[in-house]
Amino acid sequence: MDESQSLALESVTVRFGGLTVLDDLSLRFGHSPISSLIGPNGAGKTTVFNTFSGIVKPVSGSLLLNGKDMTGHSPIEIARAGVVRKFQVPTVFHNLSVGNNLKVAAQSPRIETAGSAKDIRWSTGDVAEKLGLSSKMKTLAAELSHGERQWLEIGMAFLAHPRFLLLDEPAAGLGPEESDHTAGLIRTISEFCKTIVIEHDMRFIRELGGDVTVLHQGRLLKQGTMEEIEADHIVRDVYLGRDADA
Repeated sequence: MDESQSLALESVTVRFGGLTVLDDLSLRFGHSPISSLIGPNGAGKTTVFNTFSGIVKPVSGSLLLNGKDMTGHSPIEIARAGVVRKFQVPTVFHNLSVGNNLKVAAQSPRIETAGSAKDIRWSTGDVAEKLGLSSKMKTLAAELSHGERQWLEIGMAFLAHPRFLLLDEPAAGLGPEESDHTAGLIRTISEFCKTIVIEHDMRFIRELGGDVTVLHQGRLLKQGTMEEIEADHIVRDVYLGRDADA
């Protein structure tokens, strides 16, 4: 893989007290524009994101961004190097309009290294159009639906021009139409930066496309296309089960 477009954990172990959450885990993302990270509760998915973001420090192993060792760097340093995180619960400014939320995001410090997001500098209007929120630029974020707040926060994160955008359950709580819109939005964004998604909704993951990584008990179980994941009997036994045909 081209190291200039990769986000990786190498032999990473993370422990909380006596509990091993990531167990000598090696993962590498970047060969696909969209990657989904799945696994049963407790598999270590959120801890992977927290490690990528610098929130959690491994007891051993390395965090690599584009081949550069970022182990031990602060969340701010990692964000400025190109890894931007959106959490599961939207954290927009509820007392500001959609337009002003985007303006605040546009004024935040830019990724420090050239080359992110194809070096395209989007205006807030451009981003609002891609989000499907052009008609709500003057609407307070507090008045948006849950799905619209999700889209707004994705747009705010995109305005930082990340190399890698981490999205934690972007389809959670959404209806089918909102879910389809979110998948389309992520596919559009993935044309400009690599996107990694934690998600439980198999329908949504199929809609996204890209590759899929399955974790189980803090270890890598399987990586491949959704078709390969669904065909793997071990994955079906430990995670997909009856939902594999949903």
